[in-house]
Amino acid sequence: MARQQTIRLRSLTIRHCGNCQAVIPWHMAADARYCSTACQQAAWYRRNDEMLKQRAVEWNAANAEQKSAIGKLYYRNNRERAQMQNAAWRAANPEKAREISRNTSARRRARLRGVTVEDFSLAEIWERDEGICWLCEATIDPLISWPDPKSMSLEHKVPISLGGGHTRANCALAHLGCNLLKGSKLITEAQEFQVLLTEAAAEAAAEDIDLTLECSQPEALEQLEFSLWPSQGTIESVMTRS
Repeated sequence: MARQQTIRLRSLTIRHCGNCQAVIPWHMAADARYCSTACQQAAWYRRNDEMLKQRAVEWNAANAEQKSAIGKLYYRNNRERAQMQNAAWRAANPEKAREISRNTSARRRARLRGVTVEDFSLAEIWERDEGICWLCEATIDPLISWPDPKSMSLEHKVPISLGGGHTRANCALAHLGCNLLKGSKLITEAQEFQVLLTEAAAEAAAEDIDLTLECSQPEALEQLEFSLWPSQGTIESVMTRS
């Protein structure tokens, strides 16, 4: 009789799942907080999200080869799904995808040439250089998007083609326009870049383009006709040579 009364009271008490807010079935334990094992596990993962992420980072660092093998195996067995996921992510994160693509390209070229390769991001270089273009010494507006000449880019001080490594020490922040103007030339000081700006000004004058050249002012670059720069379709290929 007592058991039947307990069951009757429990059936009259509405309890909600702590994960999905669904009603917990009456026949589950009196102290049950979740409607299913799946919800209990989901809640646990959510509570321990930071710890799990840190563990994943540590495991990936300690098992790089195994992680790579697992990734390749998954891609081989789920090629179509992986391609769809990658395409969706790139569409939703164009700037991040472009940075990853450039970084991967630079690392690959550096490895092929046998030079030093380090793993870092453009954001890390931005913070270190305090948003200042290494070439023209002016501030870069982070809100300007590629391929605008005044958008940010990663510059290799000693070009990879000349033996420079893809390292923090050899990389600096630069306007895309400044980067393209420098190209694969070896420039050791910002003052040397002003010579290139002067040459660009002379070329602009020859094309009847009004160009007021001021040292350390990216506005000088802005006044150049875009025809003086490589076309948008070839910007990526030009950047891979620097």
